[in-house]
Amino acid sequence: MISKSYRDLLADKLGEEIAKKLPRSFDIIGEIALIKIPDELMIHSREIGEAIMKIHKNVRSVYARRDVSGVYRISETIHIAGEEKSDTIYTENSIKFYVDIKRMYVNPRLSTERARVTELVSDGDKVLDLFAGYGAYALNIAKRKNVYVVASDLNIYAVEAMKKSIKLNKLIGIVEPIVGEAIHVINALREKTFDVIIADNPTKIDFFIKYISKPLKRDGRLILYVLADDIGSMRRVLAENELLVEDCIIVREYSAKKNIFRCIANLR
Repeated sequence: MISKSYRDLLADKLGEEIAKKLPRSFDIIGEIALIKIPDELMIHSREIGEAIMKIHKNVRSVYARRDVSGVYRISETIHIAGEEKSDTIYTENSIKFYVDIKRMYVNPRLSTERARVTELVSDGDKVLDLFAGYGAYALNIAKRKNVYVVASDLNIYAVEAMKKSIKLNKLIGIVEPIVGEAIHVINALREKTFDVIIADNPTKIDFFIKYISKPLKRDGRLILYVLADDIGSMRRVLAENELLVEDCIIVREYSAKKNIFRCIANLR
């Protein structure tokens, strides 16, 4: 027997034409569902939320997600069904994370990418995770590797969430959460150097790229995310900043013409 989807329920209630315009997938983060609803269908948002909750019994709150904006890269959210509760605990790669979808950027679809990056880090490495948010990369790495991670972010709520998540998990490595803007953190570290630096801020990386490699050891690796039209243009940007590209892959599509690349680079 084929199980029904939330769109099947809505087709019965609102008609197939409306149901077809809705996304086939959405994010479930702990007990919260996040869905992107076309503007013209927001009039049916309550029915959409209730249909999701009927199919997914573990979901207790449903929010409509808008575009990511602002310095904290947070999605605007609109409560449409269930409890009006924006914080939850969700599990990714056997790690428990405390998050608040209204106060920090949460993207569970990158769980596989974070697992891949973990494999690029070795036991004993010193890691600097700039733009760490609620600690998604930092905890993924420290869960499986004996490392020391400095994880910084400007969003105080995200850093507080990271501290709670550290207490929820048994980590092999150590994570030191820091509140601060990336350049200030780099300046404050001064003489400290790192084997691995992670910079996941693709839309603003052009501004920060000249600074983020400063604490990198001569034989260290910079793992950064770049928004670019193609690999060629992205490689040119890195070369202009004295970085030699070791490897680059497309992580996800950003728009019709741009992709987000994950690049591993070394100092020239």
